[in-house]
Amino acid sequence: MRLETIYVPQSVKQALPPRDVTRDYLQQLKKEKRADGFEVDEEQAEQRKQEYAELSTRPLMEVVDDLAQQRLVILGDPGLGKSTLLKHLALRWAEHPGSNPLPLFIELRQAMREKRERIFLDYLENGKRATCCLPKNELDQYLKDNDSLILFEGLDEVTEGDRTDTVAAITRFATDYRRARVIVTTRIHRYSTGSKNPETFRDAGFEQFTIQDFEEAEIGRFIDVWYQAAFSNLADRERYQSRLEDALEDSPAIRELAANLLLLTMMAILSRTQDLPRDRGDLYEKCAELLRKNWDLEKFEELKERKEARDIKDKLGPRQKMRILERVAAAREDEQTGLRGNLISEDKLKSIVEDELKQLGVDEWWTVADDLIWML
Repeated sequence: MRLETIYVPQSVKQALPPRDVTRDYLQQLKKEKRADGFEVDEEQAEQRKQEYAELSTRPLMEVVDDLAQQRLVILGDPGLGKSTLLKHLALRWAEHPGSNPLPLFIELRQAMREKRERIFLDYLENGKRATCCLPKNELDQYLKDNDSLILFEGLDEVTEGDRTDTVAAITRFATDYRRARVIVTTRIHRYSTGSKNPETFRDAGFEQFTIQDFEEAEIGRFIDVWYQAAFSNLADRERYQSRLEDALEDSPAIRELAANLLLLTMMAILSRTQDLPRDRGDLYEKCAELLRKNWDLEKFEELKERKEARDIKDKLGPRQKMRILERVAAAREDEQTGLRGNLISEDKLKSIVEDELKQLGVDEWWTVADDLIWML
Protein backbone atom coordinates (compact mmCIF):
# COMPACT_ATOMS: atom_id res chain seq x y z
CA MET A 1 0.00 0.00 0.00
CA ARG A 2 1.24 3.48 -0.83
CA LEU A 3 1.28 5.83 2.13
CA GLU A 4 0.04 8.83 0.16
CA THR A 5 -3.14 6.96 -0.80
CA ILE A 6 -4.15 6.09 2.76
CA TYR A 7 -2.74 8.96 4.81
CA VAL A 8 -5.40 10.68 6.93
CA PRO A 9 -4.00 13.52 9.08
CA GLN A 10 -5.35 14.33 12.52
CA SER A 11 -5.87 17.64 14.26
CA VAL A 12 -3.52 19.33 16.74
CA LYS A 13 -3.64 21.68 19.72
CA GLN A 14 -1.07 24.41 20.18
CA ALA A 15 -0.19 23.43 23.73
CA LEU A 16 1.55 20.80 25.80
CA PRO A 17 -0.92 18.46 27.50
CA PRO A 18 -0.95 18.46 31.31
CA ARG A 19 0.66 15.39 32.76
CA ASP A 20 -1.76 12.69 33.82
CA VAL A 21 -0.19 10.80 36.71
CA THR A 22 -1.44 8.07 39.00
CA ARG A 23 -2.70 8.87 42.48
CA ASP A 24 -0.05 6.78 44.26
CA TYR A 25 2.73 8.59 42.43
CA LEU A 26 1.23 11.98 43.32
CA GLN A 27 1.17 10.94 46.96
CA GLN A 28 4.80 9.86 46.77
CA LEU A 29 5.81 13.20 45.24
CA LYS A 30 4.03 15.04 48.04
CA LYS A 31 5.88 13.02 50.67
CA GLU A 32 9.20 13.75 49.02
CA LYS A 33 8.19 17.41 48.50
CA ARG A 34 9.30 17.45 44.92
CA ALA A 35 7.32 17.81 41.70
CA ASP A 36 9.74 16.91 38.86
CA GLY A 37 7.59 18.80 36.40
CA PHE A 38 4.28 17.32 37.60
CA GLU A 39 1.39 19.14 39.20
CA VAL A 40 1.26 17.89 42.79
CA ASP A 41 -1.97 19.76 43.58
CA GLU A 42 -4.65 17.33 42.33
CA GLU A 43 -7.36 19.99 42.10
CA GLN A 44 -5.13 22.26 40.03
CA ALA A 45 -4.10 19.31 37.86
CA GLU A 46 -7.76 18.55 37.12
CA GLN A 47 -8.38 22.20 36.24
CA ARG A 48 -5.46 22.19 33.79
CA LYS A 49 -6.73 19.01 32.16
CA GLN A 50 -10.12 20.63 31.71
CA GLU A 51 -8.58 23.77 30.21
CA TYR A 52 -6.57 21.65 27.78
CA ALA A 53 -9.67 19.66 26.79
CA GLU A 54 -11.46 22.91 25.90
CA LEU A 55 -8.68 24.26 23.66
CA SER A 56 -9.57 24.58 19.99
CA THR A 57 -7.90 22.34 17.41
CA ARG A 58 -6.39 22.96 13.98
CA PRO A 59 -5.92 20.53 11.08
CA LEU A 60 -2.43 19.07 11.25
CA MET A 61 -1.60 19.72 7.59
CA GLU A 62 -2.74 23.33 7.92
CA VAL A 63 -0.10 23.78 10.62
CA VAL A 64 2.77 22.03 8.84
CA ASP A 65 2.01 23.86 5.57
CA ASP A 66 1.79 27.28 7.23
CA LEU A 67 4.94 29.06 6.07
CA ALA A 68 4.60 31.43 9.01
CA GLN A 69 5.39 28.44 11.25
CA GLN A 70 9.10 28.03 10.55
CA ARG A 71 9.97 25.98 13.64
CA LEU A 72 7.68 23.21 14.92
CA VAL A 73 7.76 20.54 17.60
CA ILE A 74 5.02 17.95 17.00
CA LEU A 75 4.24 15.87 20.09
CA GLY A 76 2.06 12.79 20.33
CA ASP A 77 1.43 9.57 22.19
CA PRO A 78 2.71 6.26 20.75
CA GLY A 79 0.91 5.14 17.61
CA LEU A 80 -0.52 8.52 16.60
CA GLY A 81 1.48 8.79 13.38
CA LYS A 82 4.36 11.18 14.14
CA SER A 83 6.87 9.28 11.99
CA THR A 84 4.18 8.70 9.37
CA LEU A 85 3.64 12.47 9.13
CA LEU A 86 7.32 13.13 8.36
CA LYS A 87 7.47 10.32 5.80
CA HIS A 88 4.32 11.71 4.17
CA LEU A 89 5.95 15.14 3.87
CA ALA A 90 9.09 13.64 2.33
CA LEU A 91 7.08 11.50 -0.09
CA ARG A 92 5.00 14.49 -1.11
CA TRP A 93 8.18 16.21 -2.29
CA ALA A 94 9.28 13.04 -4.10
CA GLU A 95 5.97 12.99 -6.01
CA HIS A 96 6.07 16.73 -6.82
CA PRO A 97 9.68 17.93 -6.36
CA GLY A 98 9.16 21.28 -8.05
CA SER A 99 6.37 22.47 -5.77
CA ASN A 100 7.97 22.02 -2.34
CA PRO A 101 11.39 22.68 -0.77
CA LEU A 102 13.86 19.81 -0.51
CA PRO A 103 13.17 17.64 2.59
CA LEU A 104 15.95 16.02 4.61
CA PHE A 105 14.82 13.18 6.88
CA ILE A 106 17.03 12.64 9.94
CA GLU A 107 16.50 9.80 12.43
CA LEU A 108 17.74 11.37 15.64
CA ARG A 109 18.39 8.05 17.37
CA GLN A 110 20.77 7.02 14.60
CA ALA A 111 22.32 10.45 14.07
CA MET A 112 23.20 10.82 17.75
CA ARG A 113 24.75 7.35 17.87
CA GLU A 114 27.18 8.52 15.21
CA LYS A 115 27.58 12.12 16.35
CA ARG A 116 30.60 14.08 15.21
CA GLU A 117 31.52 17.75 15.16
CA ARG A 118 28.87 18.71 12.60
CA ILE A 119 26.35 16.14 13.77
CA PHE A 120 23.59 16.34 11.19
CA LEU A 121 25.65 17.23 8.11
CA ASP A 122 28.10 14.44 8.94
CA TYR A 123 25.19 12.03 9.34
CA LEU A 124 23.68 12.99 5.97
CA GLU A 125 27.07 12.44 4.32
CA ASN A 126 28.36 9.32 6.07
CA GLY A 127 25.64 7.95 8.38
CA LYS A 128 24.84 4.24 8.16
CA ARG A 129 21.17 4.96 7.43
CA ALA A 130 21.83 7.94 5.14
CA THR A 131 20.86 6.88 1.61
CA CYS A 132 22.09 9.78 -0.53
CA CYS A 133 25.51 10.51 1.03
CA LEU A 134 25.19 14.26 0.53
CA PRO A 135 28.60 16.00 0.65
CA LYS A 136 28.50 18.21 3.72
CA ASN A 137 30.34 21.25 2.36
CA GLU A 138 28.04 21.54 -0.65
CA LEU A 139 25.01 20.78 1.52
CA ASP A 140 26.04 23.48 3.97
CA GLN A 141 26.08 26.05 1.17
CA TYR A 142 22.81 24.75 -0.31
CA LEU A 143 20.99 25.09 3.02
CA LYS A 144 22.23 28.65 3.39
CA ASP A 145 21.13 29.64 -0.12
CA ASN A 146 17.87 27.69 -0.56
CA ASP A 147 14.62 26.90 1.21
CA SER A 148 14.52 23.40 2.72
CA LEU A 149 12.45 21.24 5.06
CA ILE A 150 14.41 19.48 7.83
CA LEU A 151 12.53 16.57 9.42
CA PHE A 152 13.97 15.46 12.77
CA GLU A 153 12.31 12.19 13.73
CA GLY A 154 12.05 10.72 17.24
CA LEU A 155 13.62 13.00 19.84
CA ASP A 156 12.26 10.62 22.50
CA GLU A 157 14.30 7.74 21.00
CA VAL A 158 17.59 9.46 21.80
CA THR A 159 19.13 8.11 25.00
CA GLU A 160 18.34 10.25 28.02
CA GLY A 161 21.96 11.32 28.51
CA ASP A 162 22.14 12.70 24.96
CA ARG A 163 18.72 14.34 24.79
CA THR A 164 19.76 17.76 26.11
CA ASP A 165 22.68 17.86 23.65
CA THR A 166 20.32 16.83 20.86
CA VAL A 167 17.90 19.68 21.61
CA ALA A 168 20.83 22.12 21.64
CA ALA A 169 22.10 20.73 18.32
CA ILE A 170 18.66 21.13 16.70
CA THR A 171 18.22 24.72 17.86
CA ARG A 172 21.76 25.54 16.76
CA PHE A 173 21.03 24.01 13.34
CA ALA A 174 17.89 26.16 13.03
CA THR A 175 19.96 29.25 13.86
CA ASP A 176 22.69 28.37 11.35
CA TYR A 177 20.23 27.75 8.51
CA ARG A 178 17.61 30.47 8.68
CA ARG A 179 15.95 29.48 5.40
CA ALA A 180 15.22 25.96 6.61
CA ARG A 181 11.83 25.01 8.01
CA VAL A 182 12.44 22.62 10.90
CA ILE A 183 9.98 20.03 12.24
CA VAL A 184 10.79 17.83 15.24
CA THR A 185 8.66 14.89 16.40
CA THR A 186 8.68 13.35 19.87
CA ARG A 187 6.56 11.36 22.26
CA ILE A 188 5.04 13.43 25.03
CA HIS A 189 6.28 11.63 28.12
CA ARG A 190 10.00 11.97 27.32
CA TYR A 191 9.73 15.58 26.26
CA SER A 192 8.75 17.71 29.22
CA THR A 193 9.01 15.64 32.40
CA GLY A 194 11.88 16.96 34.49
CA SER A 195 13.52 18.72 31.54
CA LYS A 196 13.93 22.20 30.07
CA ASN A 197 13.09 21.02 26.54
CA PRO A 198 9.87 23.04 26.16
CA GLU A 199 11.53 26.25 27.34
CA THR A 200 14.64 25.66 25.20
CA PHE A 201 12.62 25.14 22.05
CA ARG A 202 10.29 28.03 22.86
CA ASP A 203 13.24 30.39 23.35
CA ALA A 204 14.58 29.27 19.95
CA GLY A 205 11.31 30.23 18.24
CA PHE A 206 9.72 26.79 18.01
CA GLU A 207 5.93 26.45 18.25
CA GLN A 208 4.75 23.30 20.03
CA PHE A 209 1.71 21.30 18.92
CA THR A 210 0.20 18.08 20.26
CA ILE A 211 -1.46 15.56 17.92
CA GLN A 212 -4.97 14.56 18.96
CA ASP A 213 -6.65 11.17 18.72
CA PHE A 214 -8.70 10.40 15.63
CA GLU A 215 -12.23 11.77 15.75
CA GLU A 216 -15.14 9.67 14.50
CA ALA A 217 -15.09 11.28 11.04
CA GLU A 218 -11.34 10.66 10.70
CA ILE A 219 -11.77 7.02 11.71
CA GLY A 220 -14.43 6.62 9.02
CA ARG A 221 -12.25 8.32 6.42
CA PHE A 222 -9.26 6.09 7.23
CA ILE A 223 -11.36 2.93 7.04
CA ASP A 224 -12.71 3.97 3.62
CA VAL A 225 -9.33 4.75 2.06
CA TRP A 226 -7.58 1.77 3.64
CA TYR A 227 -10.03 -0.80 2.30
CA GLN A 228 -10.14 0.89 -1.10
CA ALA A 229 -6.37 0.48 -1.28
CA ALA A 230 -6.39 -3.07 0.11
CA PHE A 231 -9.12 -4.62 -2.05
CA SER A 232 -9.75 -4.07 -5.73
CA ASN A 233 -12.75 -6.40 -5.65
CA LEU A 234 -15.81 -4.48 -4.41
CA ALA A 235 -17.48 -7.52 -2.81
CA ASP A 236 -14.34 -8.40 -0.82
CA ARG A 237 -13.89 -4.77 0.20
CA GLU A 238 -17.44 -4.49 1.55
CA ARG A 239 -17.24 -7.86 3.34
CA TYR A 240 -13.99 -7.20 5.17
CA GLN A 241 -14.71 -3.54 5.86
CA SER A 242 -18.00 -4.48 7.49
CA ARG A 243 -16.09 -6.72 9.93
CA LEU A 244 -14.26 -3.73 11.31
CA GLU A 245 -17.24 -1.38 11.23
CA ASP A 246 -19.42 -3.94 13.04
CA ALA A 247 -16.79 -4.37 15.76
CA LEU A 248 -16.59 -0.61 16.29
CA GLU A 249 -20.36 -0.32 16.44
CA ASP A 250 -20.83 -3.25 18.82
CA SER A 251 -18.05 -2.50 21.31
CA PRO A 252 -17.43 0.90 22.96
CA ALA A 253 -14.05 -0.41 24.21
CA ILE A 254 -12.88 -1.26 20.69
CA ARG A 255 -14.26 2.02 19.33
CA GLU A 256 -12.19 3.92 21.91
CA LEU A 257 -9.00 2.13 20.84
CA ALA A 258 -9.71 2.98 17.18
CA ALA A 259 -8.83 6.62 17.96
CA ASN A 260 -5.17 5.50 17.88
CA LEU A 261 -3.87 5.28 14.31
CA LEU A 262 -1.55 2.32 14.95
CA LEU A 263 -4.25 0.26 16.67
CA LEU A 264 -6.80 1.13 13.99
CA THR A 265 -4.35 0.00 11.28
CA MET A 266 -3.76 -3.30 13.09
CA MET A 267 -7.54 -3.78 13.40
CA ALA A 268 -7.84 -3.32 9.63
CA ILE A 269 -5.08 -5.89 9.01
CA LEU A 270 -6.64 -8.38 11.44
CA SER A 271 -10.05 -8.01 9.82
CA ARG A 272 -8.69 -9.62 6.64
CA THR A 273 -8.40 -13.01 8.38
CA GLN A 274 -10.90 -13.03 11.26
CA ASP A 275 -13.77 -11.33 13.02
CA LEU A 276 -12.42 -8.79 15.48
CA PRO A 277 -12.70 -9.44 19.24
CA ARG A 278 -15.13 -7.19 21.08
CA ASP A 279 -13.09 -7.35 24.29
CA ARG A 280 -10.20 -4.92 24.75
CA GLY A 281 -7.87 -7.53 26.26
CA ASP A 282 -8.55 -10.04 23.48
CA LEU A 283 -7.86 -7.37 20.85
CA TYR A 284 -4.55 -6.42 22.52
CA GLU A 285 -3.55 -10.09 22.45
CA LYS A 286 -4.28 -10.34 18.72
CA CYS A 287 -2.38 -7.11 18.02
CA ALA A 288 0.60 -8.31 20.05
CA GLU A 289 0.57 -11.59 18.12
CA LEU A 290 0.51 -9.67 14.83
CA LEU A 291 3.49 -7.55 15.87
CA ARG A 292 5.51 -10.55 17.07
CA LYS A 293 4.91 -12.53 13.89
CA ASN A 294 5.86 -9.64 11.65
CA TRP A 295 8.91 -8.42 13.56
CA ASP A 296 11.36 -8.00 10.69
CA LEU A 297 15.12 -8.21 11.14
CA GLU A 298 15.71 -6.95 7.60
CA LYS A 299 15.23 -3.31 8.59
CA PHE A 300 18.33 -3.50 10.81
CA GLU A 301 20.83 -3.19 7.97
CA GLU A 302 23.86 -2.91 10.23
CA LEU A 303 23.07 -6.21 12.00
CA LYS A 304 21.57 -8.59 9.49
CA GLU A 305 24.91 -9.94 8.19
CA ARG A 306 26.22 -10.78 11.65
CA LYS A 307 26.08 -14.33 12.93
CA GLU A 308 24.47 -13.16 16.19
CA ALA A 309 21.69 -11.49 14.24
CA ARG A 310 21.06 -14.68 12.28
CA ASP A 311 20.88 -16.54 15.60
CA ILE A 312 18.12 -14.16 16.71
CA LYS A 313 16.17 -14.70 13.51
CA ASP A 314 16.57 -18.49 13.60
CA LYS A 315 15.91 -19.07 17.32
CA LEU A 316 13.35 -16.41 18.27
CA GLY A 317 9.87 -17.18 17.05
CA PRO A 318 6.71 -15.39 18.27
CA ARG A 319 6.45 -17.64 21.34
CA GLN A 320 10.04 -17.02 22.41
CA LYS A 321 9.71 -13.26 21.93
CA MET A 322 6.54 -13.27 24.01
CA ARG A 323 8.24 -15.21 26.80
CA ILE A 324 11.00 -12.61 27.02
CA LEU A 325 8.52 -9.72 26.98
CA GLU A 326 6.38 -11.38 29.67
CA ARG A 327 9.39 -11.74 31.96
CA VAL A 328 10.38 -8.10 31.40
CA ALA A 329 6.83 -6.94 32.14
CA ALA A 330 6.66 -9.05 35.30
CA ALA A 331 10.00 -7.67 36.52
CA ARG A 332 8.80 -4.10 36.00
CA GLU A 333 5.57 -4.84 37.84
CA ASP A 334 7.55 -6.18 40.80
CA GLU A 335 9.93 -3.23 40.89
CA GLN A 336 7.80 -0.22 41.79
CA THR A 337 4.30 1.15 41.92
CA GLY A 338 2.74 3.94 39.89
CA LEU A 339 4.56 5.44 36.95
CA ARG A 340 7.89 4.14 38.19
CA GLY A 341 6.63 0.66 37.31
CA ASN A 342 7.30 1.68 33.70
CA LEU A 343 11.04 1.52 34.36
CA ILE A 344 13.51 -1.33 34.63
CA SER A 345 17.24 -1.14 35.29
CA GLU A 346 19.56 -1.95 32.42
CA ASP A 347 21.30 -4.66 34.43
CA LYS A 348 18.04 -6.44 35.25
CA LEU A 349 16.82 -6.18 31.65
CA LYS A 350 20.07 -7.68 30.32
CA SER A 351 19.97 -10.43 32.93
CA ILE A 352 16.46 -11.49 31.87
CA VAL A 353 17.24 -11.47 28.15
CA GLU A 354 20.58 -13.27 28.59
CA ASP A 355 18.95 -15.96 30.73
CA GLU A 356 16.28 -16.66 28.10
CA LEU A 357 18.82 -16.73 25.26
CA LYS A 358 21.01 -19.18 27.19
CA GLN A 359 18.00 -21.47 27.66
CA LEU A 360 17.36 -21.31 23.90
CA GLY A 361 20.93 -22.35 23.20
CA VAL A 362 21.88 -19.17 21.37
CA ASP A 363 25.62 -18.89 20.72
CA GLU A 364 27.39 -15.87 22.21
CA TRP A 365 24.21 -14.98 24.06
CA TRP A 366 25.84 -12.02 25.83
CA THR A 367 26.37 -10.22 22.51
CA VAL A 368 23.01 -11.27 21.10
CA ALA A 369 21.29 -9.87 24.20
CA ASP A 370 22.66 -6.38 23.51
CA ASP A 371 21.50 -6.53 19.88
CA LEU A 372 18.07 -7.85 20.82
CA ILE A 373 17.49 -5.14 23.44
CA TRP A 374 18.51 -2.45 20.96
CA MET A 375 16.22 -3.86 18.25
CA LEU A 376 13.20 -4.20 20.54
